[in-house]
Amino acid sequence: MKGSRLKAIKSIAGRGRAAHRGGGRPGADAIGAAAGTALLDLRSVELRRLTGIVGDEALAGRVEKLALRFPNATIPELSVYDWLRRQQVEFTFQGEFGGGRSLRGGAVPDFVIDQGGHGLVWRVQGEYWHSRLGNRDKDLAQKIAMTGQNINGVRVGTVVDIWERDIYQRREHTLRMALAGASIRE
Repeated sequence: MKGSRLKAIKSIAGRGRAAHRGGGRPGADAIGAAAGTALLDLRSVELRRLTGIVGDEALAGRVEKLALRFPNATIPELSVYDWLRRQQVEFTFQGEFGGGRSLRGGAVPDFVIDQGGHGLVWRVQGEYWHSRLGNRDKDLAQKIAMTGQNINGVRVGTVVDIWERDIYQRREHTLRMALAGASIRE
């Protein structure tokens, strides 16, 4: 799942805060109070929806806070970010390879982890986009191209694909396997 629904909620919430400022119009306080209440309701609805996705209310709250810091990140990426941080693993989030998004053939690996000279790249793969036939071929070519290269000062030995569904259904197992350099599925 892409983070677009979360971004839409944040966008709506931002408009609610602007309405709360009111600008001194007659009845602005009442409008502001109603907007504030709507914001709280919207936030609790979004938190419940996010809890349903990630399966843990505390994690959903942490992911929601991370989304404010990294507005272009997806929910699965932020779930992984949270796990790495809680495990005290040092990493680079959304590093740059081959020119990143600005050059054709470039890439933005989601996580680059230095394990004492052996680098791991984790790519968080969404089911919809990365399961498509043409994209699987591009992903494989990118994986081959990254292996052995230096990304953010780390020589990459292994590229691990972590799938969205695996993050949601068995996050701990999936990420422990990934930390050992193994993908749950190919």
